[in-house]
Amino acid sequence: MKNDNDGNDCVSEIIDALASESISRIDFDQLGSWLTEQRTLKSKLSAMRDELDVLRTDYLQRISGMVKAIAVAQRKGNSLESAMELIESLDRLSVDDLVECYRRVSARFRDTFPTSFAGLTKRSWAGAAATHLNDYK
Repeated sequence: MKNDNDGNDCVSEIIDALASESISRIDFDQLGSWLTEQRTLKSKLSAMRDELDVLRTDYLQRISGMVKAIAVAQRKGNSLESAMELIESLDRLSVDDLVECYRRVSARFRDTFPTSFAGLTKRSWAGAAATHLNDYK
């Protein structure tokens, strides 16, 4: 019984041995070792999946918030409907497509709201120059 990295050969050999009732062909020591490796791999994959779910949820919330803000700012008749269609389709996107969508939406968001901090070093209403963010509190 071979023990390769992905385990497919090992699994195939075990299935073949069980199907032909040739249990004597199974190396139980190697099988135990392989199953231990698979248990470790499964726990690592589970942890990675949990982390991916956290990141995916964060991206979905960020994209949804930006799309809603853009739709409200544009005030076009169909912008809210198209925003909702996009938001509803986000769950079906692959990770690569989700990252690409985030980049596109964040660029549109910056275009829609371009001057968040542009006026902070210009003259204030009283005519004095504000040079620090705390001056605006």
